[in-house]
Amino acid sequence: MERRRALARAASIRLRPIVMTTATTVLALAPLALGAGEAAELRSPLALTVIGGLVASTLSSLLVIPCLYLALDRIRLRSFAASAG
Repeated sequence: MERRRALARAASIRLRPIVMTTATTVLALAPLALGAGEAAELRSPLALTVIGGLVASTLSSLLVIPCLYLALDRIRLRSFAASAG
């Protein structure tokens, strides 16, 4: 199977579980991020930081890492082809 198609297939298989896990965690942290009640000024920044990190890591695992893998694999194949012939 071609690498690009394999990456697309893997991404489509893993998309739903990753997004569902991220969404449930973000929704669970939403009341803390919106903060009302005692010590909300302490919990709200922590919840916002966790939500931001979770969203960034989700986007990274779904978009950046596969694209980076594909780019580095192309570079590897070109250098291998140049050294072989």
